[in-house]
Amino acid sequence: MFLVLGLACQRDQAEPQAKPKAEAEAKTEAEAKPTAQPTAEALPPSARTTPPQREPRTPLAPTMNAHFAHAAQLEQAVIDGDLEAVALHAEWLVNELPKQEMPEAWQPQLERMQAAAAQAAKAQTLAEAGPAAARVVETCGACHQSIGKGPTLPDPPPVPEGDDTAKRMLRHQWAASRMREAMISGSDERWKLGAGAVSVAPPEPCPIPDAEILDADTLALREKIYEIGAKALAAAPSDRTALYGEYLTTCAGCHVGGC
Repeated sequence: MFLVLGLACQRDQAEPQAKPKAEAEAKTEAEAKPTAQPTAEALPPSARTTPPQREPRTPLAPTMNAHFAHAAQLEQAVIDGDLEAVALHAEWLVNELPKQEMPEAWQPQLERMQAAAAQAAKAQTLAEAGPAAARVVETCGACHQSIGKGPTLPDPPPVPEGDDTAKRMLRHQWAASRMREAMISGSDERWKLGAGAVSVAPPEPCPIPDAEILDADTLALREKIYEIGAKALAAAPSDRTALYGEYLTTCAGCHVGGC
């Protein structure tokens, strides 16, 4: 009996020591488990962090395409001798171009462009419209140069060959397009390509129906276009805008005069 009581007492004394050991093991196991982090949804609204949102940027490609289209049509209107169309496209560049959507770095050249377009819009003669249209194109290139970006030009089509009137006119137009591309992109190669196409006069003057009824000054423009082309081919970049304006005006004078 004393043996049984003694064993019971020993068991009672051992049990209190086992309980702290079990608690310690449970605590160690709990510490080993990673603490669960609350999800954003579980947090109160005041404790949630919202990532910063960027303002959507206005895509500039459509605006630049419209800008280019009106500048090119302004140039073509000068070539056609159409002062009404000159004013139409120039006024779009002054009044409709969404300048406020464009980056701050572009604004100085845009102001120069709009000043030139305003002069074209109020031009009373082709001699005024041609140089103004050329300055509009020049500001495009100046802007591209200032920001270090610009258009990637596709390969040009072949130079139109032939000596009849239609082929010569196509060649003159081709040359104007290449020189315009050069001014927009700053490409010396493209400028020389355009100017070179009209730098040497053909052996015979351009055949014009009823040429005998045209005045001498108008007929002289047939040859002047090649004189300008030769000057343009050798011109320094700083002289190109003035020569391009003269080229446009010469084309217009011939067309209006009956060529």
